[in-house]
Amino acid sequence: MGTWAIPQTDEAVTRLEQLMASPISASGAADALYPLVGDDTLFDMIGMAAESDPGADVRPLVAVTLDEWANWMSDARFARPWEDGCRERVRALAQGYRGTTIEDLVMRVMVPDTAEGARAAYALLSGTPEAAPQFDVAATDAPGVYAVRETASGSLSRLEVVFGVIAEADPSMAEALLEAHFPDAGSAPAP
Repeated sequence: MGTWAIPQTDEAVTRLEQLMASPISASGAADALYPLVGDDTLFDMIGMAAESDPGADVRPLVAVTLDEWANWMSDARFARPWEDGCRERVRALAQGYRGTTIEDLVMRVMVPDTAEGARAAYALLSGTPEAAPQFDVAATDAPGVYAVRETASGSLSRLEVVFGVIAEADPSMAEALLEAHFPDAGSAPAP
């Protein structure tokens, strides 16, 4: 996987906000997004959408990638720092697509886009549902993305339904993520 463009400057975020203000067709998305939101996984999702409907609006797929960068990754994971206010603006772009169904865009997903589907996929990590730790699942603001919190350890993970990707949350982001997705759960344990 590779990432080559992240909208971390005021100029890039402004261009992205303008682009995201109108539908972005799957067939033209690569050219439009390449210099602003360059990510192999995103472009794979866009390719899937273009196969099923070249005119499909792929902004919800862009929101999935923006959510990962703005909400789940610490500053240390980026080669360059975010300019003031840019991370928050990217977060707002991602939040604008809550409730959108990803399955309508890509026609096939690895995990059903429901809390129950996310729960079943996470349980399979342990080999069998019976061996899985106790955990809670919550839909996030990004379409097709779920937060998973193991109740005993408090560890947080992000599950994307398109490819079934499960990634542990960056420990430095855990407190904010826990508060956003599991407000009644209390504090995250120290990393």
